[in-house]
Amino acid sequence: MSFCQAEQMVCKCKLEPARNGLAYAGTILGRELIHERSVKDVREGIARQSQKNVSHRWKR
Repeated sequence: MSFCQAEQMVCKCKLEPARNGLAYAGTILGRELIHERSVKDVREGIARQSQKNVSHRWKR
């Protein structure tokens, strides 16, 4: 999910992988939004963040 602020409005956009897998694309208010980050990079980033979160959880 991506957010944009335009003239005191907050817009949400669902970004989906582009056909070539090198970026994510979506539309906000009729305009195309491109986030140039590959699917592989996003998955690796999520995995790194998940590993950090696991080490900070409370153990019972």
